[in-house]
Amino acid sequence: MEAASEDPQIILIIEEICCGNADAQTFLWAFLRWVHWLDGVVDGDKDGDREPQIVALINTDLFLVAASNPFFQAHRDGLLALVIQAMAAWVDSNEWARREPQEHRIAADVLKGMYHEIFWHTAALCGGLAHMLAMTAKHREFDFESCIIQHEEPVAAATAEV
Repeated sequence: MEAASEDPQIILIIEEICCGNADAQTFLWAFLRWVHWLDGVVDGDKDGDREPQIVALINTDLFLVAASNPFFQAHRDGLLALVIQAMAAWVDSNEWARREPQEHRIAADVLKGMYHEIFWHTAALCGGLAHMLAMTAKHREFDFESCIIQHEEPVAAATAEV
């Protein structure tokens, strides 16, 4: 599966997590792009993230995946529950990052990374529990927050029928 990224390691990680399931990969790419975009808009740390074309592409891509991707549709309830939990943890992390003592600011990074659990859950859905455990053991230390993701070419919008 082709994915637009400046970080070749994330391409390989997503392929491995998904056991080659192209629909699962499409879901994870759309989700990862959306998470990066959302955090960048709130933090104000990414050039172009507020450009109308980028906003439209990323959000339309996620909606198209949610509406039509066979992997997402087959596992919608579980994936949506994790997305909701991850978003709640991300909201909390932004507040915790400003707290004292230092331990709260450290915990904020853990809360912010709750969305990683969607990757591990996808691994379980694609390859079973043993595969998920292998993926967490191998890739949990990967810095998903710092990987460079391109926004120019959405993964679902380019191929979706409208």
